[in-house]
Amino acid sequence: MSAEISNDQYTKVGIWIPVTDPSRARKFYSSVFDWKCMETGSPSLLEGIKETYFFTKGGALYGCFFLTDEPKTTEASVSHIGAHTVFSVKDIEESLNLIAKSGGSTHAGKTSFGPFGGSVARFVDTEGNIMGIYAMN
Repeated sequence: MSAEISNDQYTKVGIWIPVTDPSRARKFYSSVFDWKCMETGSPSLLEGIKETYFFTKGGALYGCFFLTDEPKTTEASVSHIGAHTVFSVKDIEESLNLIAKSGGSTHAGKTSFGPFGGSVARFVDTEGNIMGIYAMN
């Protein structure tokens, strides 16, 4: 039995991001990462999710903002880092500046990625989610 999968649909990355204000999240991610985001949501049948607002970036990234009653991250819990998504960017400092201008904040500034090269940083989006960015410079 081969574990090889040749269908291109299995090379895409999907991400679901919890939000309390879909319009604010759409503006933030469109400004910072140039995502194409739907303006209207679709009702969800999943418990705890009111609506989903789908987005794409090129052919490799897709996902949705899912509307919840409360943010999943609070200022008190922002120091606890679990699994989080890391996006590739051209320049860490430029991206952190754009994140701040778009309503987000820096959680951990530019840091060398050690022997692997490049740098990483973490940010908090407008919905309180902690995400990461990575660049080779």
